Amino acid sequence: MRLLVDGDASGHRDLLLELAREFDVEVVWVHNPSHRPPWPEPGLKLTVHLADGASQAADMVIMNLAAPGDLVVTGDLGLASVCTVRGAAAISPRGFWFRVEDMAQRLEYRALSARLRRGGVQLDKKPPHRRLDDHRFEMELRAALGDGAEGTAAQD
Repeated sequence: MRLLVDGDASGHRDLLLELAREFDVEVVWVHNPSHRPPWPEPGLKLTVHLADGASQAADMVIMNLAAPGDLVVTGDLGLASVCTVRGAAAISPRGFWFRVEDMAQRLEYRALSARLRRGGVQLDKKPPHRRLDDHRFEMELRAALGDGAEGTAAQD
């Protein structure tokens, strides 16, 4: 199992690196020039990929790297969709799992929401990130790394 991290979702950097060391899991950190990657540390299996500054460049790298058994950390629905179809598990920084069977509906909702926003409709915003999200993320990630399977939380 590898832990593929979308640099855009790196708010949990220290936790991700700590758990990777604890569970002896390789971390593949993908970022663009506007993000700061982690530094190699003793006991950490770390590979860093610098994507160019183009839109979605880091996502394309992760899409190409994702394989069955990998765990992807991302807040990007499109990236999660591709990775889960490729057999990788994907979790959001809020600790919710992306599931293949729900992707079509979620992508359609995202497209509809974008059309409405372009038409001037104001939609409710996502609730703010809370400590509960951080706790859920850690617990779900620990469970996934501990037994190699995705956790039980509902979706984001």
